[in-house]
Amino acid sequence: MRAVKGWMSANETGLGNRFPGSLMRALTRLLLVTCLLLGCVGCDQVTKGAARAYLSDAPARSYLKDAVRTNETRRQDISS
Repeated sequence: MRAVKGWMSANETGLGNRFPGSLMRALTRLLLVTCLLLGCVGCDQVTKGAARAYLSDAPARSYLKDAVRTNETRRQDISS
């Protein structure tokens, strides 16, 4: 396989010996999964905060002939 003119291979940059392709793929995958998990946790916390802010003073609601009800319930044994 020929190198594209103007581009250096991994061995020419000195990175090829320190970071083989499989290790780089693993690090990239780990970074992607970490970012995805942090994004999910962050969105979860934002929606919980919004629900507390907007629904805490609202009265209980009933849907589908009382098959589904919404109301605020807080646990007393945990803080926050």
